[in-house]
Amino acid sequence: METTILEANLGKKVPPGEAWKCIVGCSLWLSILLVYTGVLPVVAQTVYPLPSADDTPEEVLRLEDPGYGNSMINGDKLNLGEYARLSAELQDSIEPAPKISQKLKDLIFLLKIRKLLRTFLPFF
Repeated sequence: METTILEANLGKKVPPGEAWKCIVGCSLWLSILLVYTGVLPVVAQTVYPLPSADDTPEEVLRLEDPGYGNSMINGDKLNLGEYARLSAELQDSIEPAPKISQKLKDLIFLLKIRKLLRTFLPFF
């Protein structure tokens, strides 16, 4: 007589018609164990609380003007007037790039062309 997997796992002989009773009983005990240990209620709990009534929605906060700016020097919060004044002062204090003679610009341009040609014609 062959032994089934169910018989081998239970370690006892089960009549052919009684196998479903063992399966139902084992699943019942397993579900009771999961509920008792708290695993099943945690998995089944997917309810999220609503925000409070006085909470401002995120969509409104994204559209509002913040009313301040951060300083470019030390990162302090400034109101919009101070931020505009500081950015204007910094813009005025930027020195222009030094002027390069036309002869030197031409020489740099020719060196760049030479470097480009050397990639394609290494013997040039």
